[in-house]
Amino acid sequence: HLQSGETATDSVSVTGYVTKDYSGISRGQQRFSMDDNKGTVETIHLYYANMPEGEAALNVGDKVTVKGLLQNYNGSAQMKNGDVAAIIERIQINIDTIESSVCEVIEEGESLNAGEKTTDYFIVEGIVSSIKSEMNQYNQESFWMVCDANEKELQAYNAVMKNGEAAQVGDKVKVIGRIENFNGTIELSAASAEVLEKGDVQIDTLRV
Repeated sequence: HLQSGETATDSVSVTGYVTKDYSGISRGQQRFSMDDNKGTVETIHLYYANMPEGEAALNVGDKVTVKGLLQNYNGSAQMKNGDVAAIIERIQINIDTIESSVCEVIEEGESLNAGEKTTDYFIVEGIVSSIKSEMNQYNQESFWMVCDANEKELQAYNAVMKNGEAAQVGDKVKVIGRIENFNGTIELSAASAEVLEKGDVQIDTLRV
């Protein structure tokens, strides 16, 4: 019953299924849509919902409870900066079915249009070539892996690091995620990662 542009004054609790995910976790938040039933209906849009610390990104089919203030945004129901209070049910995804090299994932990502992502999950082993952002309080880290064949790079974006162990340049890592073409940058989003082998890279510090 809210008018366009109006925000409710009382917080509500909404339970339903994720019917579309727009992003992985960024700065502890994720964007997605929900409905009472599994499917593709986007009854309510959750903009930058606050995820529980240490939880991996939500996937389509997950059942969650979100608390916050409803608002009418151009006729559509949305909740901005709500809190994901509970993850009731995780959809079971077979994420070990597509094993690929870094080069193959980059090639697959380049076939996507900007903003598109695969529905399948890919598992990749590679060597960390550089760090984009250090591991944060949510055990998330962003780093690059290089394809030796053409020196193109694949980004693991905000990957949740297993056991809280940060990756460093030269480490061999395993990353599992969906391929996304983010405005020309090929990345694995909604990813999890683990360090398989530590590299031999030594970092020298100079006192000046």
